[in-house]
Parts: sequence; structure tokens; C-alpha cells
Amino acid sequence: MKNCKYYQVCGSAENCVNCKGYQADSKKVVYCVGAKWFDKVNGNTYNNVKVIDGENIEYLGFSYGYGSDYFYRAKYYFEKVYGADNFKLIDLGAGYYKKADVKNGRF
Repeated sequence: MKNCKYYQVCGSAENCVNCKGYQADSKKVVYCVGAKWFDKVNGNTYNNVKVIDGENIEYLGFSYGYGSDYFYRAKYYFEKVYGADNFKLIDLGAGYYKKADVKNGRF
């Protein structure tokens, strides 16, 4: 079990008291990129999120929300696809874009 996180310290993962059934991180790494736009007329913020799982890129559509709402939408999406503990979601950030760019997924 050389993939143990303590292997370099103890040298023997089978007998290590720190390991106790530790398995290497086998979660699928997925990414999300958010885009936001601000509606000056109504004072609302909307967002869209692009989710990338290494093979596919999907846009989850635009929705009302501000701050990190796009991240939580991506997290909820991947929980449905992979299961709650089977992925690691990495946020690549978000920026403000024009309304047309966000609606068409051009970000």
C-alpha cells in the first residue's frame, strides 16, 4: 500500500498505526467555471456555470444567484452524476460577463 499518505514517514503502510485502512484519493477530479452578469434595471445578479469532468463540458444554464452560487450548483450537479463522495470539485473562479455571453455559454 505505497499510496498511503504516511508511507514516506513510516515505510510500512500495512503496520502503520496512522493508516488504519487509508486508501489513496481515488475521487474523480472535476472543475467548474462560473460566469455572472448584473441586471442594472432590476438590481439582480445571475450566473451560469460551466462544468468540466475531463471528458465532457456542460453548461448548467443561467440562474438567479450571486457570490458562490454557481459553485454550489455545480456541486449539486456532480452529486447527482457521481454520488456525494465520489468526486473532488475544483473551483476555477468566476468573472462578470455581458448578458449575451453568459446566456450563450461564451465564457
